Amino acid sequence: MSFDFQFIAIAKFLYYTGIMFDRYTKMIKTILGVWLLLVILQTASRIYLFTAYTTPEITAGYKADIARMFWVGAKYDMRVASIALILLMAIGLIAILTGKTYKLWLKAFPPLASIITFVIIFFTLSNIFYFHTFEHSIDVFAFSLIDDDTQAILATIWQDYPVLRFGIAILVAILLLYWLYRRWSQRIERQSAMNHVSFAKRAHPALALLVFLLVSALFFLGIRGSAGKFPLRRDNAQISTVQFINNLVPNALMSLDWAYGDYRRASTFPPATDEDGRRVLSAYFAAPTEPTLESFMADTRPIPPEAQATPPNVVFLLMESMGSNLSLLQNPDLLGNFRQHWEEDFVFTRFLSEVSGTIGAVNRLLIWSADENISMSRAQQTDFASNMLKPYLDAGYKVVYITSGSGSWRNLNVFVPNMEIGRAS
Repeated sequence: MSFDFQFIAIAKFLYYTGIMFDRYTKMIKTILGVWLLLVILQTASRIYLFTAYTTPEITAGYKADIARMFWVGAKYDMRVASIALILLMAIGLIAILTGKTYKLWLKAFPPLASIITFVIIFFTLSNIFYFHTFEHSIDVFAFSLIDDDTQAILATIWQDYPVLRFGIAILVAILLLYWLYRRWSQRIERQSAMNHVSFAKRAHPALALLVFLLVSALFFLGIRGSAGKFPLRRDNAQISTVQFINNLVPNALMSLDWAYGDYRRASTFPPATDEDGRRVLSAYFAAPTEPTLESFMADTRPIPPEAQATPPNVVFLLMESMGSNLSLLQNPDLLGNFRQHWEEDFVFTRFLSEVSGTIGAVNRLLIWSADENISMSRAQQTDFASNMLKPYLDAGYKVVYITSGSGSWRNLNVFVPNMEIGRAS
């Protein structure tokens, strides 16, 4: 009797494992169809923008960068699609435990999938309109709708863009998506129902576990966007020396996420007034001081005639700091070919860095700002009076900014060129 009971229990376990595995595979197939559609929609928008705005020079001269743009962009698309559907998949994993909950999931799938797809379509189309206007993807200035004259901005959007047709198209798209997803889920159910019993008998717990782990790993990779140490990040969008190509790498949702992060940081950016400047400078100089930069530039030297006749090239190098204790080591291999300059040139060793951090040092040098988020804030396009490039630009110099890091780090690929464009205009 005991042996019969154990045999029946094992048989039931195998049978129900097969049933749940059958539901699981149907759920995965159903979600996979939505996942592929989301990736295709986002990639299609990138293809459209590229064909609409590229030039023959870019197409012919940057083929490798273009191929990488589509590849990295596709990884961003897969990441967004995976994140968008992870909740639907998590609910499905619970729903497959019983027949009733699985039927409820099947009923909920078409409207939920339609809403998810609608959100991605809406922002993808919005990003296309944004690109038409500003020639780059959604950025922090999209949130000016909230902070500026909202009524005037909405009126401009209504006049300049086909809002009514856009809304009708979105409504039609939602209804079409609902019909499409309902038909899709029903088709998968009909196909698997023919082999339900035999498939349930064939399914083995080890096979079910293997498929589950494989699909989970693929979804995890999709959410990270990378199999490396770090997930797909903002820095990965910088793949070319052509900014147009870089602008096409991120999709609408990734751009919106970065823009919102910039906006949150920008919301803490404190405005400065002349009174604030007067108070700070007066305290610094221990005397009443007006809020101008002249107080810092009172001591100047005459320009040598040679420099006036032939303006010299100016090279400024900013390198990561190295502890001064290393300079005390008597290891001849430490300095290498730099030893001659270390021993014969001017070397200043007794000083302290104003701040421990790369971006803090860069901001203080470029615009004398202690705010580490200023390059990612709404002030990123401000014509700063403290711009260190200003004297060179006014004198007709051409400024070249070179970095070994990613141009998108701290939004420097936008911030630094704006320092030049603002002065040149």
